[in-house]
Amino acid sequence: MRGNGRGSGAVTSPDQLAGRGVAAGGLIEVYAQSGHLVRAEIDRDLLRLRAEVLADQLMQGVNNALDDARSTIPAPDPHDVVDLEAVARDFSAVRDQAAWLLQAIVSAIQDAAVDLAKEGKLPADVGLPDAERLLQQMQQVDSLLSSPGPGSPLDTSAAQARGHGQAGGLVRAAAVPPGGIGHLDIDPEALRDGPEELARLVVTAVNAALDSLEQMQREQRAAGAARRAELKKQFQDMNEAALAQIRDFGSVASSLLGGLGPGGAPDG
Repeated sequence: MRGNGRGSGAVTSPDQLAGRGVAAGGLIEVYAQSGHLVRAEIDRDLLRLRAEVLADQLMQGVNNALDDARSTIPAPDPHDVVDLEAVARDFSAVRDQAAWLLQAIVSAIQDAAVDLAKEGKLPADVGLPDAERLLQQMQQVDSLLSSPGPGSPLDTSAAQARGHGQAGGLVRAAAVPPGGIGHLDIDPEALRDGPEELARLVVTAVNAALDSLEQMQREQRAAGAARRAELKKQFQDMNEAALAQIRDFGSVASSLLGGLGPGGAPDG
């Protein structure tokens, strides 16, 4: 004899269900759709098992059903996924190279200015470029990429997220990313009311845990989006600083060239 536990909006036809999971040699069947359970069927003979053993078998059936349902969802296009860890790694290399190059350019301009000053040919309106603004912008971007927090390559909160749910105080479930059950606890008292009631409690507790996990993931995605928006602004600011730096270099170079005579030697 099987007992059916149905969540809200349960789909009754197995043909319409996206995921099916089997455990305990077929004595447990679980059906899932849209990341939640819609029905569980438990053979009455399984109620003779210890509660913890039955819980393990049920968790296996639940996860099989959720995995099966998830397998029908198209995977995201890898081109649409931003690998922030790779961005951070590449940016660090670019930052180091850019910092070395900027310092070399500034040093060369300063040396040329010193030589012109000795000859009395340094134009009065020359202002030596300052690379600090651009370097500071790069440091801000690097800090944003390398510091822990939502959306950061170092952020582990998404992987560590847990959603919790319970039903009647007799069944407790913990949901884990990407949308499965990491722990299922059944009070022995829950076995006394028969397979139908136990199935209902399991469906209710599991779905509550999955709902809790989804809420946490929504909050994390929102925080990650805010971080990415801040990162985008930092990149824009850095780009503007780089353009301003280039203009400064061009202006200084033009002024210095004005103090040189034919062939690149100081006038005189």
